[in-house]
Amino acid sequence: MQNTKNTLERASWIDYLAMTVVFGWVNLGYQVNAVSWLAILATIRKRISVLNQHMRIELLTDSASQKDPHQLGKLVMRIGILQSRISDVIDDFNNCHSTTVMFSLAPAFLFTVFSWFGLVHAYAASVEDLIPYAWATVTLSLNYISFIFYDVLFSALVNKQVKETAVIVHKAIGYRTYSREVSRQLRKISQQLWHHSPVISCGLFHFDWELIYTMISSLNTYLVILMQFDLVNYTKSVPSAQP
Repeated sequence: MQNTKNTLERASWIDYLAMTVVFGWVNLGYQVNAVSWLAILATIRKRISVLNQHMRIELLTDSASQKDPHQLGKLVMRIGILQSRISDVIDDFNNCHSTTVMFSLAPAFLFTVFSWFGLVHAYAASVEDLIPYAWATVTLSLNYISFIFYDVLFSALVNKQVKETAVIVHKAIGYRTYSREVSRQLRKISQQLWHHSPVISCGLFHFDWELIYTMISSLNTYLVILMQFDLVNYTKSVPSAQP
């Protein structure tokens, strides 16, 4: 590890320029992808939140049982149609964007793993010239960490609002007394949520907090494995370095 060479010292200004342009282009792509992803998710979450607020007012207040059953039945039917359309929007969003984000998360995670390993290796190798570059790489990795965090955060907020819709419907069915027609419409919405409960997902996994916990544990595992390989290489190089 003491024989670690600083390859950046042999790089020319053209190499630095090429690395800067490539990294800037990749970083710009990540930013555009993140902004579009978060803007669409924020819009979907706002629509579901407004629908949930309207459902609380119309179905869970004391004045709900005093409304005209016929008008209330039509209102519940419209709520079911809106919920179905929002579910279709989330499915379309998953088909259009979730796969792209999945392929964006993979290199972001790998960059984070190797940047932090580079920092550990720089201190373990006691190479002073590598430490500033290692810290610069770790600082850049924070951009990708924030990309992963905010993507999961906004996705989790959408999933939370979808679950809140189901909670409101089941509260209305269980705790309120309505006419037979209104109760039938509410049960239809409940079945609709049961069979088609939308969630932000790429098909392989859901974008929720469990993904964050999994990535943190995987990051620690990969760092330990890389450090073990680095330690093995160091122990092999020590005897050869002796006369």
